[in-house]
Amino acid sequence: MEEIIVDKESFFSRLYKKKDIEEDYVTEAMAAVLRGISPENLTELFKKLGFDEIEFTTPSIDTQQITPSGRNDLVIFDKNIIIFFENKWKSGTDIGQLHRYDEELCKKKKQWRILIHITKDFKEIKEDFKNLFKKINWSDLYVALNSLDVKDKYLIGQFLLFLKERGITMEKVSWEIINGAKSVYNLLRIIEVACEKLNIKCNLSSTSNEYTFQGIANKIGVYFRHKEAALYFTSPTPIPGIKMDQIPWLDNVYGVRFDFDKHCFFHKNFEGQVEIIKEFINDLLSKMEN
Repeated sequence: MEEIIVDKESFFSRLYKKKDIEEDYVTEAMAAVLRGISPENLTELFKKLGFDEIEFTTPSIDTQQITPSGRNDLVIFDKNIIIFFENKWKSGTDIGQLHRYDEELCKKKKQWRILIHITKDFKEIKEDFKNLFKKINWSDLYVALNSLDVKDKYLIGQFLLFLKERGITMEKVSWEIINGAKSVYNLLRIIEVACEKLNIKCNLSSTSNEYTFQGIANKIGVYFRHKEAALYFTSPTPIPGIKMDQIPWLDNVYGVRFDFDKHCFFHKNFEGQVEIIKEFINDLLSKMEN
């Protein structure tokens, strides 16, 4: 039987070593996807990202490469091409870091010297670089990978699913936003009124993906994410007799999911919906106190 030739270190070992560093974990996963496609597909991918003139023949992909300018997240080498990737997942852009990588690229004797910066934000970088520079969003990479014409799309598909699960995909705004925004506002108001009826205070904060009422009776947090239309009530400690699920978009946070259908929530008027939420919160508080 012919021996299967593998790299010195498996993809899974690389991921395992980076399991506690989310940015490096994503970079290793991305590198595995790029290694798994043909030079022709890699060329096609870069055309979709705006690089029309480069063509890969024998690409080599490395990660976490130490150089005098720092540690490059991902590097692609080819006969006449070198590309430095600076990937950001949760942290912000470091302009000084980009300039250091730009200077390091100047030392490379390649026809094409490219610096690519991948982030979640869409902020324009108005800086002059000595080499070809491009800032892209993770959603741009998602779209480009998703449109590739490859025979085996399993690994790409898994990476795309990973990005989608973490809210990377971007969809255009449609007319439904009018009714949707109004409904979200009404739900937040219902929770506020329910708390007022229980004589407990709550403070609303929000991010791009979720609304949070923290400090209900200093015991319960409420997380609503409009993307999944999911509402969770959380507690700092387990509630006896109640099953608590991990909130999908939050690490190590567990809560009780409010089932809209089970409570016939959408069939009630405003006052009825307030009463349902009020009883739900009151029930949780009672079980926490027992």
